[in-house]
Amino acid sequence: MKKLHVNWLSDGLIDFEYKKYLLLDYLQGVKTEFGAQRLYPIFSDLIMHYQNLMQIKKIRN
Repeated sequence: MKKLHVNWLSDGLIDFEYKKYLLLDYLQGVKTEFGAQRLYPIFSDLIMHYQNLMQIKKIRN
């Protein structure tokens, strides 16, 4: 399964559509892992990305 880097949002191209497709690809892999009832290490990875995005959102507001 593909993993997102910690700084996936700010690494490389700053293109909204590209970042959206990266996230959708990652979430599709997560859905597959959850469907197979494999929660580790995907769940902890999701929590980390969620917390990072909430921090960015908090800073922007």
